[in-house]
Amino acid sequence: MPRQRPYNRLQRLTLCALFSALLCVLSPIAIPIGPIPLSLGLLGVFVCAVALPPAMALASVASFLALGLFGLPLFAMGTGGAVALLSPTGGYLWSYLLVAPLVSYAARRAQSVWQLTLACAVALPLCYLCGTLQYCLITQVSPRIALSVTVLPCLPFDLIKTLAAAYVGKLIRTHFGA
Repeated sequence: MPRQRPYNRLQRLTLCALFSALLCVLSPIAIPIGPIPLSLGLLGVFVCAVALPPAMALASVASFLALGLFGLPLFAMGTGGAVALLSPTGGYLWSYLLVAPLVSYAARRAQSVWQLTLACAVALPLCYLCGTLQYCLITQVSPRIALSVTVLPCLPFDLIKTLAAAYVGKLIRTHFGA
């Protein structure tokens, strides 16, 4: 893997804006499969994290969440605003702030698509933990029930997202020097 070159301020801002825009495009795309819609938002977070350094990945995710917090319909199924972040599914969105820099940090040391996939997959439990905790707190269901309706239906698709993000993120990193 070629050594990462430093970015000037304009390049960093532009990359963060582009990856935030990627999240804005992917996240509303969702399939309602139960209480937790199957969204492409996590795919966007993983691509962002694999392609960008940790601080830039975090800035991209934070700006995306801020835009959604201010009411733009950027979250799964076109929701937005504080209501979406405080809803039973909001914990999954909040987890992006932890997942993006964690995956990015691990991805800096990874070379192959399989290592990058593993970096993404290792962060999945953190996303599930944050989302399931908020779901349990708001809906007052047991963790066992919450896991069965929120995590188990999404797990196979999320594992596919890790592989796709690793591949696409590596391409971006290799060809565009992100």
